[in-house]
Amino acid sequence: MENITCKKRQRSENWLEEDKVDLRSCTESIANTEIECRKEVHQAQMANEERKARNLDLYETLIKFKIEYYKKTSSS
Repeated sequence: MENITCKKRQRSENWLEEDKVDLRSCTESIANTEIECRKEVHQAQMANEERKARNLDLYETLIKFKIEYYKKTSSS
């Protein structure tokens, strides 16, 4: 009976070691995937910020043209 218990314990310890390896590789895979996703999100956010800056520049130019136009039409 004691021999069977030792074998069971040994099997469970081996299983735990194998499970630790699987868990470690799964954890690394999840971490790597999260890193890649964060990089993609960051790139998308930076592109969005560049578009916002460009839109503000265009809006500023539009306002300048409107001011010039209204100055010309009001002085006529």
